[in-house]
Amino acid sequence: MKARYFDSHAHLTDENAAKLQAVLSACGDAGVCRILDVGSNLTDSALCVAHAKAHGCIHAAAGVHPHAVMDMPLGEGMERLRAMVSGGGVSAIGETGLDYHYDRDWRDAQLEWFEAQLGLAAQTGLPVVVHDREAHGDVLDVLRRHRGRVTGVLHCYSGSYEMAMECIRLGFFISFSGSVTFKNARRLQETAARLPLSRLLIETDSPYLTPEPMRGRRPNQPAYVVYVAETIARLQGTDVEKVAETTYCNACALFGIREKDGDNT
Repeated sequence: MKARYFDSHAHLTDENAAKLQAVLSACGDAGVCRILDVGSNLTDSALCVAHAKAHGCIHAAAGVHPHAVMDMPLGEGMERLRAMVSGGGVSAIGETGLDYHYDRDWRDAQLEWFEAQLGLAAQTGLPVVVHDREAHGDVLDVLRRHRGRVTGVLHCYSGSYEMAMECIRLGFFISFSGSVTFKNARRLQETAARLPLSRLLIETDSPYLTPEPMRGRRPNQPAYVVYVAETIARLQGTDVEKVAETTYCNACALFGIREKDGDNT
């Protein structure tokens, strides 16, 4: 059987209809059968839901990224997000989380939005897609406070092996993006080599973080998740088919996807 791949994190909302169809065609050629289209704000999230309703291979995550938390008041934003989720077609909450890379002044707002979206995930039973950039300690503290109430995935993982194992014990999956293929990503590669495949997902985070060997040659796209799988297979000393199938089944289980739900159209 041909290997099946699930790109568990991509951003497709900038694509026009013709380009999106070309992206999906490339996915079909590569064996990428499913994609989680992830919202960064409420406008993007609505487009993700529309994509999911139009294409059986696309599944939607709706949420507010930490860079978008100042776009509207928390109460109004969460009311709109709850309404969107209740309308159906949403497989996950996110992406949400914390991003301290630019050391901006809205850390308190990020924490409030993160807590609120985790609460929505707990209420709806949906998994959460967690963004963590240079905020490992605070992210872990928040997840500990929600122990047993939520599950989900740490996307584009950049933390330590020890943090990853604690997140796994909290019920989360760990997802690696194209950054794990980079030549200077030795620490990340060491972590990926040691983690149990049964708790891993793979992603592109496209159009960002284009993996080797395509890095610097063209924008990222979901079809390139194959290169992430190949790197994980090499690091773990196994074959790419096993990585593809295991991470595919992991993602389907996490996002509540049944095989009959999708196709590649």
